[in-house]
Amino acid sequence: MIQFFLNVARGRISACAEFNFYNDPEAAQVVLKEFINITILPYEVCRRFHLPWDFFDIWTNSGSKVSNFVRRSVLESAKPARAAGRDGYRSCDGYCMALVIDRSVVLSAEPVYCTVELSGQYTRGQMIVDWDGLFQQPCNALVVKELDIEKIQGLFILMVRPQTSAVLPMSTVVKSEYDSNNNT
Repeated sequence: MIQFFLNVARGRISACAEFNFYNDPEAAQVVLKEFINITILPYEVCRRFHLPWDFFDIWTNSGSKVSNFVRRSVLESAKPARAAGRDGYRSCDGYCMALVIDRSVVLSAEPVYCTVELSGQYTRGQMIVDWDGLFQQPCNALVVKELDIEKIQGLFILMVRPQTSAVLPMSTVVKSEYDSNNNT
């Protein structure tokens, strides 16, 4: 039996480039050359993780000033996702913030050498990840592969309600909140 592993470079702004790398691939290349041990959360990983809608509604409607700000900031981008029937809201920037605050939200990551395509007609701005060491370059980045979405939800709740205990699993907070909203 032969197994094929598809490493899909799915772009957000082009066929294969993420927004920031696409808009300034030369700057992205400088960062990858000049800094070591940077952590990269790829768009492909973010696409796999959603904040369930029941959680999203609690997060954006908790009544705090921060929650009101979050709602104003994300509501327009959430509308098409909800209308399209997606499982939940994807917050790529929020996931990055969570990673900076608490590295334990990363369940899996791999140290690799990365660079950026600068001259490709179709691939300009694509991050090239040397998963197999073919470039024979030292690792310069830690590429995130899996996230702990429950832990991220916990951080998001703490953002809008700092008095909430971070020890409670998010499923408990969401269920409790859902039950109290539906029993009134």
